[in-house]
Order: sequence, then C-alpha cells, then structure tokens
Amino acid sequence: MKKTLWLKITIILLPLLILVQVLSGFLSDALGRAFPLIHITGGLLILLVGIVHASLNWGWISKQIFHQGLGQK
Repeated sequence: MKKTLWLKITIILLPLLILVQVLSGFLSDALGRAFPLIHITGGLLILLVGIVHASLNWGWISKQIFHQGLGQK
C-alpha cells in the first residue's frame, strides 16, 4: 500500500482506539471479565498503530527535532 493510505488508516484508527480505551476504563465494572481483554488488547493496538504512524512520519519528526533545534521556529 502507499504511504498516504497507511497514514490515513492510522489517523483514523488512533482516535478510535483511544476512545475504546477511555470507554473501557469507564465501563470496566459493566464489562466484567471482558474488561482485561478489551483494555489490554486496545492498549497494545494503540502502541502498534502509534509506532506505525511515527515511522511513517519519521521524516517530519526528525526534521522538527534534529534540524531546527528544540524550541526554535
């Protein structure tokens, strides 16, 4: 797949996964025994998608951090 498609996918998935984490935290009592499965799996997916997102944007990230200096515009 092309880089832009992967970026669009990760940009959509990250907020949705964060929402799942927040909701599962608030609804932990209602979820009962399913809570650990949902919450831990969601956390691992956030980590995975976050790493993919950062790697796709690494050029921009490194430019912001390493080429301009910290805090300079």
